[in-house]
Amino acid sequence: MSAAPAQAVEQAYARYMRAMTSQEHETVLEILHERFESTDPLGVVRDRDGYLELARTEVGPGLRAELLDLEVRCYGDVAATTCVYSMAGAYQSGYSPPRPIRVTGSWVLEDGAWRFFSQQGCYIA
Repeated sequence: MSAAPAQAVEQAYARYMRAMTSQEHETVLEILHERFESTDPLGVVRDRDGYLELARTEVGPGLRAELLDLEVRCYGDVAATTCVYSMAGAYQSGYSPPRPIRVTGSWVLEDGAWRFFSQQGCYIA
């Protein structure tokens, strides 16, 4: 398999992370699939609208996230990702992630662009 699809997913993920931490909500909206779903480390499930609301109200200049140890596996027009989010700072509500988060995600290739379809995170003990 060519490395090109995996590299494209890596670039899309990096763009997503930059957009989230920079509060570029239109870019986040563009990257998230219309049926996006997220389960956070506390077990809270959010659809795309709920996740965008979280991005708009909770992610601010005091929160920084770094994408570490990204692994991408492509299967045609679907990709599975695993990575670690190293978080620093706090959400607008004051909640501060206590430790890094392991995230498993799925991406789909749609109209020539990789779109984030789902993610599930858990804290690393």
